[in-house]
Parts: sequence; structure tokens; C-alpha cells
Amino acid sequence: MTYAEWAMGNAMLRKYGTTMPMVDIGGLKDMHLSRYVPTAQVLHPVGGPRRPWAHVHPDYEIVNPGEGGKPGDPPVELLATTRPRSFRTVFCTSVLEHTLNPWAAMYALAEILFPGGLLYVSTPWYWMTHGEPSQDRWRFSPAGLTLLCHMVGLDFLEAGFAEQAPGRETAYLCASKGPLKDRDAATFTEPAFEVFA
Repeated sequence: MTYAEWAMGNAMLRKYGTTMPMVDIGGLKDMHLSRYVPTAQVLHPVGGPRRPWAHVHPDYEIVNPGEGGKPGDPPVELLATTRPRSFRTVFCTSVLEHTLNPWAAMYALAEILFPGGLLYVSTPWYWMTHGEPSQDRWRFSPAGLTLLCHMVGLDFLEAGFAEQAPGRETAYLCASKGPLKDRDAATFTEPAFEVFA
């Protein structure tokens, strides 16, 4: 997760509100990428609080999809069958570019939302290969994320670019499953964003 993704996620919660149950898809429990991919060269620091959304609600869930025989939760694409209608707020940051089938993954993200739920997706646009190169598969512009949103029947709220640093951009999308409802006003205070190198 980059600072830009984290800051934009906070901005979306302030704008659209928060509600539990909440999940972070791919939220690292240990913020150093090399601990997840031991053979990877860490090309950029992975940063943020160890539980990056704990300031919103301390009891949110983290789902870490396993890949390539590594232990973990089911792949994102399977969440539609394993966790349907389970969450009112879903974060998916820097995950979609690693999925085998981003169309199925976006469908699954839509399916795990309760009606009236909020989805925040961010993914690198102009960014170096990260993790194992064979697992950094896709890049999406805001228009591409918006198209995925419409293809799976979500309601588009907004999309754009968030610049992390000159020449490094992240695309983001905020969507809902039907009209937003039962959202609490955001009352959180962001902690300092740390970098674990």
C-alpha cells in the first residue's frame, strides 16, 4: 500500500461514510513485502500502519489471498462463493494487478458487498514491477476500473489518479452496490503514515 492509496481511501471514507463489517482484501499483516515473497527484491518500501484502517474501526477483517501454493485465504476470484454479502465496506488496494482474472476478481468484490455497501479499489498505473514479476500482471487506468465497475453491475461514484511521487501514479475507483445506505459519518483521525523498509 502506498501513501497515496491510504490517503485516498481515507478521503473516500470521509466523503461517503463508514460502516461495519469492513474488510481489507490483501491487507498485509506484516508490512514488509519480502516476508511474503522471500525471493523478491523489494523495489520500493511498503508502508503504512500495520493495520492501515484500524483508525477507522479496530475490528475490521483482513483477507490475504494465498497464491502459488502459499498459505492464505481463498483467491480474490473465489470470494464471491465463499463470502457473499458479507461486508458493507471493502478496501482492495494494490491487489487487482496481481489477480489471474481481474474481471472475475471485480465480480467477486461486488458480490461480497451488502446492498448499499462501498467499494474502494486502487491499483498502480504508472509504477515499477513489484513483487515477483510473473505475478504483477495488469495495469488499470481510472477508465479501465470504471469499465470493470459497470461490467459487474456496481454504481460508479468516482475514479481518478492519485500521484504518489513524480512519475508514480495510482488509479483509484470508488463504487457502491446500489444507493449508499446506513453509512456512519467519518469521525476518525488518521495516524502518521509509517514506512517499513
